[in-house]
Amino acid sequence: GSSQFATNEETDPFLMLDELPKKTFKPGEFPGAPWHPHRGMDTIMLMLKGEGSHEDSMGNKGTLKAGDCQWMTAASGIEHNEGTGHPGGEMHGFQCWLNLPKKHKMDP
Repeated sequence: GSSQFATNEETDPFLMLDELPKKTFKPGEFPGAPWHPHRGMDTIMLMLKGEGSHEDSMGNKGTLKAGDCQWMTAASGIEHNEGTGHPGGEMHGFQCWLNLPKKHKMDP
């Protein structure tokens, strides 16, 4: 068979949909995603099971629990830390990245 990749025109504004597969972790086993940047996009995290911490360079912080959804607009740039310090237990969730329109990519 052959593979065919969608073009930006066919998928925009969706950049990525990623599943955090359902899995049970021991305390400290889940590595999370230590401080890293995003720019020109929105990230949407849906936590179906378990919990995960989040903090960003604008001073926001909290814990996403089962059923919570977090929407973060990166625009001109933000750094964040997600899922580190996980207490252990089952986790399952999804993260979607959405491309911001050109006129909003450098918003504060």
